[in-house]
Amino acid sequence: MPFKHAGLVKQLCVCSLHSSKKQLGLASILPPCAAKSSKPSTLVNSAADFVASFAGSSANAGSIGSGASCVVQQIVAAAAAAAAAAGGQRGSESAAACVASKRTSSEREIVAVIVAIESAFELDIGDLAMPWKTVARLALLLLSVALTEALELHIKAGPNGRVAGDCPFAHAIRIAAAAKSIDLNILPHGPTNKPEWLVSKYDGKMPCLVSDDGKEVVTESKVIAQWLEDNYPTPPLTGSPLQQAAEEVAGPVFGAFARYCKSTEDDESPDGKERKKALLLALCNLDTHLQNNAAPFAAGPTITTVDCFLLPALYHIQVAGLEFKGFEIPYQFDALNLYMERHLNSKMVQACTPPEAMVLWGWANARGDTAAAYDAERALGGKRR
Repeated sequence: MPFKHAGLVKQLCVCSLHSSKKQLGLASILPPCAAKSSKPSTLVNSAADFVASFAGSSANAGSIGSGASCVVQQIVAAAAAAAAAAGGQRGSESAAACVASKRTSSEREIVAVIVAIESAFELDIGDLAMPWKTVARLALLLLSVALTEALELHIKAGPNGRVAGDCPFAHAIRIAAAAKSIDLNILPHGPTNKPEWLVSKYDGKMPCLVSDDGKEVVTESKVIAQWLEDNYPTPPLTGSPLQQAAEEVAGPVFGAFARYCKSTEDDESPDGKERKKALLLALCNLDTHLQNNAAPFAAGPTITTVDCFLLPALYHIQVAGLEFKGFEIPYQFDALNLYMERHLNSKMVQACTPPEAMVLWGWANARGDTAAAYDAERALGGKRR
C-alpha cells in the first residue's frame, strides 16, 4: 500500500511556510484528525524528540527515534516516487546538491523530503536556507501526516493529474462523508498515474475507498456509500420512509442526462428529441416527488444518500447542460429549482464541489470536443497559449 495521506502534504507544506515565524506547539501543528486520533502517541513523541534534536534543546541532538526514522523514510520514498512519476528532474538534482552540503544523516533525510515534495507538488520552498528549527517544524508537519487516521478516497483527477476531477460519483461520496463529519484524504489520479495496487487488484476502478487501517478496500460508489453507513452509522443517511420513493425518481436522472449530453446530434433530430424528452421526463418525475413530499431533502427532513448522489447529478446538468446543449431546467419545476438553490449552495456541498470549469473539461472530453476541453483546461490554469 502506498504512503497514506499524500494528498495533505501540499497543504501542510504551505501552512508550514506561513507559520515559520510563529512559535507553534505540537497540538497546534497536528491536523485536526490527528488530534482526534485514539491511537497511542508513540510516534508523535518520537517526532517531538526529532524536532528537539534539531532545535538543540535536548540530549537527543543528532539522533532520531527509530519510529520517526521509519516514517521519514516512508515519506522520502513516497515523495521521490511522486517526483519521478511527475518527470521532475529539478528535484533530484537539487536534492543531491543539498544532501551533499549537510552533515548528519537526519538532516539529509529531511532535506530530501522537502526537495522531493517541492518538485512533486510544484512548490517553491526556496533554496532551503532557513533555520533548522523551521526545517524541523516542517518535518513534524510531515510526520504528523503519517500519524493521521483518515480514510483514503482515490478519485479521478483533473487535467494536471493532481487535483480532484469532475467525477459526480466521487463528489457523492465526498458529500456523504461530509454529512457524517468523516475525514477523507482525497488522492486524485489520472489515467497514467494510478497506483500499481489499484490497477492490478481493482482494475483501476475509482472512486476507491481504503479504510484507515489499510485492511479494507472498497470500489463502486454505491457500495462505498453503504460501507460508510455501516461503519459510521451516525448520523444515518438511510432508513427514511421516503427513501425508496426518492431513489426511484432520483436514480434515472443522471443516466438520462449523460445520454443527452454525450450526444453531439442536434436536439431536433429524432434521436435528439427522444434523449431530451427522456431527461425532461426524469426531471418532471423528480419535481413531482419533491412537490408532493415537501421537505428540505429528497427523502425527508434530513440528508440521505439519495441527496448525496442527486446533487452532483443536478450540478452537472446545471453546468454542462447549459454549456453544451443550451439546456436549462424549466422554471416551471418550482420544487426542483428550490431544492437545487437550497442545497447546491450550502457550505457543506460547496466545500466538496469541483469548479465549473472542471465539470466542463470532463464533459468536453466525453463528447470528444477537444477545443472545449482545451478552453476548460485553460480556465483551470493548466494550459497557456
